[in-house]
Amino acid sequence: MVADNNQPQAPSSESLEAGYERSAISVKGLAWFLLVLIATAVVVHVGVWYLYRDYVRSDERSDRPFSALTDPGAIDQYNRSHGARLGVTSAPQPPPPRIQPTEPDHNLPVDDLRQMHQSEDEIFRRMGWTVDSQTHARIRIPPQVVSAVIREESQMQQAGEQK
Repeated sequence: MVADNNQPQAPSSESLEAGYERSAISVKGLAWFLLVLIATAVVVHVGVWYLYRDYVRSDERSDRPFSALTDPGAIDQYNRSHGARLGVTSAPQPPPPRIQPTEPDHNLPVDDLRQMHQSEDEIFRRMGWTVDSQTHARIRIPPQVVSAVIREESQMQQAGEQK
C-alpha cells in the first residue's frame, strides 16, 4: 500500500468501528494545558504587581522637593541641630503657561469660561451690540457699524467705476 503524505495518520480502529472520526482531543491534556495556563497567568500577574509596587516605592523615594528650603523634614533637622528657627519657603512659580489649578479656592474651567463669555458680552453691549436674550437670534447692530459698512462699500463702488 502506498502511503498518502496528505494524511498524517490512518484512521484508528475505534473510528472505523464507530463509523465516524473519533475526537483526537485528550481531556486530560486539555486539563493540564488549562492548569499550566492559569498558573502562568497568576505568576505573571503577581510579578507585574511586585514590579509596579517597586516602581511606586522608587518614585516616592525620589519625589523630594528641588530645594532644601521647601523640604519640611530638612528644615526641622537643621533647626534641631543648629538651634535655628527657619521656616519653609514656598517654591517659585513655574514659567507660564501654567496648568489651571483645581483646588477649592480656585475657579473651575467651566466657571472661568462662563466669566470670560460674560465679560465679552459686556464689551459688546458697551459697543452697542445687543442680542435678544429669549431667542439669541435677533442681533441689533449699532448704527455706527452699519453706516461705516455702507460708507466703505460706496467708496469701493466709486473706486470701481472710476477705473
